[in-house]
Amino acid sequence: QVCSEIDKPDPPASAAKKAFHRKIIALGDQARRQFKKRLLNQTRARVLEVADRYFDPSRQKPAIAVISGESQIAAANQKLEQPLLPYRI
Repeated sequence: QVCSEIDKPDPPASAAKKAFHRKIIALGDQARRQFKKRLLNQTRARVLEVADRYFDPSRQKPAIAVISGESQIAAANQKLEQPLLPYRI
């Protein structure tokens, strides 16, 4: 079910649009295959572990995710009183 969006065939116009966006963000076929492989190798236990970590309603501090380049995160951190955005790959 999770991979259905990854594997479904697209009409030519949608496929071209997706290919264009992937080229802009440098998302190659190899990276997409690796993502799908990692996705398929997840276990129920691992999914529950991550869900407990990030979606626990008793957490006092909400989680934040930022998708950006390292230099943009460094620039944002310089503007903050405390650097709050760690860079992780």
